[in-house]
Amino acid sequence: MRCKAVKFVFLFFAFLVLTALASVSEAKTIYVPDNYTKIQWAVDSASAGDIIIVRDGIYYENLKVDKQLTIKSENGSDNCIVDGGGFGDVITLNADGITIEGFTVRNSGSYWPDAGVKVFSNANNITYNSITNNYYGIYLSSSCNNTIANNIICSNNLHGIDLYDSKNNSISNNNILNNSYGIFLDYSNESSISNNNILNNYLGIVLDYSNENSISNNNISNNDRGIALDNSNDNKIRKNEFIKDGIFVYSSYGNIVEDNTVNGKPLVYLEGESDEFIDNAGQVILVKCKNITVMNSELTNTDVGIELFESDNCLISNNNISNNYDGISLRYSNNNSISNNNICSNSPKYGINLWDSKNNSISNNNILNNSCGIYLTDSNDNKIRKNEFIKDGLFVRGSYGNIVEDNEVNGKPLIYLEDESDKFIDNAGQIILVRCKNITIMNAEISNTDVGIELFESDNCLILDNNISNNDCGIYLYDSNNNSISNNNICSNNYEGISLGHSKNNSISNNNFSNNEYGIDLWWRSTNNIIYLNNFIDNTENADSWSSTNIWNSTEKITCTYKGKTFTNYMGNYWDNYTGYDANGDGIGDIPYSIGSDKDNYPLMRPFEYYFVPDEPKVSVSTDKYEYRAGDLMLINITFENPTDESKRVKFLWRLDIPDYNLSFTVINNKSILLPPEFKKTFVISWRLPKLRASFNASWYVALYDGVISEDTADWRYIGAKKKGGREREIAIEMAEYLREIERSALHA
Repeated sequence: MRCKAVKFVFLFFAFLVLTALASVSEAKTIYVPDNYTKIQWAVDSASAGDIIIVRDGIYYENLKVDKQLTIKSENGSDNCIVDGGGFGDVITLNADGITIEGFTVRNSGSYWPDAGVKVFSNANNITYNSITNNYYGIYLSSSCNNTIANNIICSNNLHGIDLYDSKNNSISNNNILNNSYGIFLDYSNESSISNNNILNNYLGIVLDYSNENSISNNNISNNDRGIALDNSNDNKIRKNEFIKDGIFVYSSYGNIVEDNTVNGKPLVYLEGESDEFIDNAGQVILVKCKNITVMNSELTNTDVGIELFESDNCLISNNNISNNYDGISLRYSNNNSISNNNICSNSPKYGINLWDSKNNSISNNNILNNSCGIYLTDSNDNKIRKNEFIKDGLFVRGSYGNIVEDNEVNGKPLIYLEDESDKFIDNAGQIILVRCKNITIMNAEISNTDVGIELFESDNCLILDNNISNNDCGIYLYDSNNNSISNNNICSNNYEGISLGHSKNNSISNNNFSNNEYGIDLWWRSTNNIIYLNNFIDNTENADSWSSTNIWNSTEKITCTYKGKTFTNYMGNYWDNYTGYDANGDGIGDIPYSIGSDKDNYPLMRPFEYYFVPDEPKVSVSTDKYEYRAGDLMLINITFENPTDESKRVKFLWRLDIPDYNLSFTVINNKSILLPPEFKKTFVISWRLPKLRASFNASWYVALYDGVISEDTADWRYIGAKKKGGREREIAIEMAEYLREIERSALHA
């Protein structure tokens, strides 16, 4: 009986072997284009287990593979191209156990989730391919046990490799470069990413809600962020070499991060540790730590120099933190001290970033040339003292109770007011108002900072007669209402001249916006703001209005003069790119100027100041300074202006008065001048002051007359060789002699 059983088992095994051999013998090799012109035709005709070899050429196809096949090129990816023609997926794998080898796969569609290679099956091999210029390079959906190896995956619009809801996949020995994201794992677990070169992507590797993956022995270089962990736990990140990037962590725990280097120095990653001292690192990441000291380190060219996530009572002192994506980042971290650091040139993010972090102390730091010096978001009760900002500053959002004092921006005070009212500000390097009312900001020069003037939840303030230039944003209002912004020069700001978010009933008038990225930007339900009589000149985009409805003209009619005629009408703004016409010549365009969903119904044909100038010529005079001594060079500026649209002949008088001695000297008298229409020009006359014996007060007087049309004076003082004045006759003789040379210079001009 036992012998019969053994014999049966042997016969059954033999049957299996013969069946397997039979199936192998049935597998065939198909050549494209020899047997079939298209790869898809070969796939359709093949049986599971067949091999399809594709000879050199370009094949314009959207290939769908729904059986277990080996499809490979004859001579490698340089010579064999599958081109999707910009439509859909280039290659789709719907069956298990498929091999795709040796192709250039390019030009998928450009919509989510079009891909070069899309995988809905398991245990596939994607090897030795060049996958380029697709929306996604390789996209796996609910797919397991695949091997992606030895590919070049480059210049795809979104992700080089994307794993969604997939597990136990192997990604190794690939070159992944110049994609938006190199590798993206989304709800994908237990995969291996090893021995890849991941270069020059926006993000190198992203784990989003992805756990228990292994990332090891990769070269990760020159990505904006090397590895980003977002709500991803229990991953192992070992023996990777980061160059000019690193790791960023958000809400991720239990990860083992060890034996990695950043720019040749240790990547120090601590979780749940306390009472440690760090003084040599390429990057420092602290998760749920306490009482860690980071001191005397050079942290450069990485994602974030020092990151604290849910870490408290730490000291960061005497470090040089430069040229990182972020300098220092605190999230949900409290009672830390940041002092005496040099924090410079961190871009495109922040020198110091606090997010929902409280009771921290930031003091005595040099904060220089970062995209933003210090950025506070939902962070309260922090102390920011005695920091020196150069070419950056402070930005605040949703943050209250912070003490900000004794800081400087470009050598001038950083004015930070919270819950204040009825203040006057006229000298500042930066101004930030939080929950303030009735603050006046006037005659300030604010340049080269993050935001020149920021109003956060601040109302009824006046911003008047300021020069605001070369900042990231000139004036920023958020949730701020009933403010007046007028007569400011707002120019050459990197982004917005004025930005309004969720702000209402503000008045913006008589400002000059020039050479900003956006002249004015209104967003997120900024409504019922009145914007009129402004000039928008040479901005990349003059105005943008998103989810906002506003009034772009005066709410009452204004009487003005245009080309010598008087009109009364509503008045909008001057837009240098307005292409409409003015049929009746009243200076108001007949076609509205479009601003997103808004419009200016009364656009001006000329800059607003032309509508309010006197209708007669005018003259003005000034000097380059007030006090002069012998040998000083005085620059006398005389400006002639004819605002009318016709030539005007006038007579010109120029006189020097010395009231201390009751002396007057006429330089030019009764000179007839013809001023062309719409003429404005300044003549500069140089005069080297002679050595005179007396000190005196003097005044230049100029006038245009036929009767007196216009007149102006410029006062100045001469400091002579003697403390006491000389005699009237001596001064008169000396001055008369020297003024003849001024007359000759003026007449020549």
